[in-house]
Amino acid sequence: MIIKPLELRAGIWLILLFVSLVIWGLNRIFPPHSNKIQKSDGRVNNNEIRLNRIEKKLKE
Repeated sequence: MIIKPLELRAGIWLILLFVSLVIWGLNRIFPPHSNKIQKSDGRVNNNEIRLNRIEKKLKE
């Protein structure tokens, strides 16, 4: 079985795509900055962070 250069190139692209999808999925499940509260679309909700700060100050 002889591998053609085009097939090899396609295989490399598929592997790169798969690896990048795995890394992206892991970042969605385990965000690197876990102290920030994230919405489902990845944006940080500033109102929730402010509320948490106010609650911490009130508890002290």
